[in-house]
Amino acid sequence: MRVILLALSTAIFVTISYEAMPIGLLTEIAAQLHTDTAGGGLLVSSYALVVVIGSIPLSAAVARYDARAVLLAMLVVFALSSALVAASTTLALAVAARLLGGAAHAIIFTAVFRIALAVVARERRGRAAGTVAAGNAVALSLGLPAATALGAATSWRLPFGVAAVAFVLIAAVTALVVPVRLPATEPDPSATMILAAVRRPSMLRVGITVVLTTGAHFATYASIQPILVEIGLSAA
Repeated sequence: MRVILLALSTAIFVTISYEAMPIGLLTEIAAQLHTDTAGGGLLVSSYALVVVIGSIPLSAAVARYDARAVLLAMLVVFALSSALVAASTTLALAVAARLLGGAAHAIIFTAVFRIALAVVARERRGRAAGTVAAGNAVALSLGLPAATALGAATSWRLPFGVAAVAFVLIAAVTALVVPVRLPATEPDPSATMILAAVRRPSMLRVGITVVLTTGAHFATYASIQPILVEIGLSAA
C-alpha cells in the first residue's frame, strides 16, 4: 500500500513540476521560440485555461472507466506533451503540446485519488489523500527550482526532456504496483455524481475561491523570472 501511495505522490510531483516548469525559464523559452515573454507566458496560461475549463467535464467523462487505465493513459499523454515541448521550434507547437498536457492534468487527479482511496481502509483515507497530495507541495518547493536551475545551467529544453522520461518511468512503476482490479469505493464515482456535486452552492463557492487563488498564484509566479532578468539578476 505504501509503495502505491508513493508512486501516486510521485506522479503528482512530476505533474505539478511540469505544469510550473515554464515559469522559471520564460525568457530563455521566449528567445528560442522567437517571441517575447508575454508570448512565452502562453505556455503557462494556455495550460491553466484547459485545466480550469476541462477539469469537471473531463473528470466526469472518464469517471466510468478504470482508474488505473486512466492514470496510465494520462501519464503517457504527459510524456508526449513534455517531449513535444522539448522538441518545439515554434511557439505554436509548444502551446499545442501544453494544451495536450493541460487536458491530461484535468483528468489525472481524479484517477490518482480514486486509486489512493481504493487501496486503503476507510479510516485511513484521509491520511492516504494527504500523502498523495504532498507531491504537490514538494514539486513547488523543490521540483520547480531544480528544473529552473537545470534549464539555466544547460538548455531550457532539458528539464522538459527529463520530465518526459520521468512520466514514462512512473507509468511503468504504476503498471507494476497498482493492482489491475481495485477494490470498489463507496460510492463508486459516476459522471452524474460529479456533475451533481459541483452544482451545490458550497462546492461552487469553493471552486470559485480555488480558481481565483490559483490564478493569482500563477500570475505572480509567471512575472517573477522576467522581472529578475530585467534587473540583472539570475532567475536560477
